[in-house]
Amino acid sequence: MGPNHREPSSGLLATLDEITELAGKGGDFVKLLTNVACLVGNRFHTDVCSLYLLEGDELLLAATVGLFQDSVGRVRMRLDEGLVGLVGEQLEPVMVADEAASHPRFKYFPDAGEDPYHSFLGVPILSGRALAGVLVVQSREPRDYTPDEVRMLSIVGRHLGPVVSERGA
Repeated sequence: MGPNHREPSSGLLATLDEITELAGKGGDFVKLLTNVACLVGNRFHTDVCSLYLLEGDELLLAATVGLFQDSVGRVRMRLDEGLVGLVGEQLEPVMVADEAASHPRFKYFPDAGEDPYHSFLGVPILSGRALAGVLVVQSREPRDYTPDEVRMLSIVGRHLGPVVSERGA
């Protein structure tokens, strides 16, 4: 890890505390999701952080920092489509360190602005054992996320599950 990284456990605890604080404020749900995306993207030092929420049998882009804002509420995919769908289908993290667009499950949305990003890490947002959405981080540079980073982002996804299930209902 580089000099800008905190001890993983303290950074994770701070992130979870801040998400809980944001969720406790109430207010606009879309703004909450955008604030969470901003927080997670900053903590994980990524260029993009997006939250997809499960609506029926599709994952809808509900918030993003880094992709085009016009794509929020418009980009959607079934669980059998795209890397985001793969995360939701398997209920497991999916990481592509480089050339995510070359992955057989990648689904291209020209209006989203994903072209410059090479790495992809997606984790399920779970409410209990049920899928509530998918949390994704992406970077311009190839990036092999460490096992600690994958584990930390997965914990954030599990922490977000009840928040999005309760507020999105």
